[in-house]
Amino acid sequence: RVQLGNNVRLAANVQLIGFPGHPIDAAARARGEADTEDQIGDIVIEDDVWLGSGVRVLGGVRIGRGTIVGAGSIVTKDLPPFVIAAGVPARVMRPLNAPARLIGGATYSVSNDLPARVSNSDVIVP
Repeated sequence: RVQLGNNVRLAANVQLIGFPGHPIDAAARARGEADTEDQIGDIVIEDDVWLGSGVRVLGGVRIGRGTIVGAGSIVTKDLPPFVIAAGVPARVMRPLNAPARLIGGATYSVSNDLPARVSNSDVIVP
């Protein structure tokens, strides 16, 4: 399952890959068996996310609201809201200052200091 939020921007050649297309076990691949359940995962891209050209997002990943992912990155793990992430694998480069008001009129507040671990609880919705 792929879930896209509102105002999501997908640049050229973005790939959303929810499953690898073959089992990890070589014998199972040779027999033409399907993926196993543990290889398959949802992809959730929250509102206002921008994925640059050539970004690949693997299954089991959530990209937080307002996050920007740099061109050519491969997203293998969750990314928090309001950050710039890039690389192979993608990692947080720096936080973004969340706008005071976003589309829909909701107000958000995000600290300029990025904690070592960031979760959705770091975005405060009054």
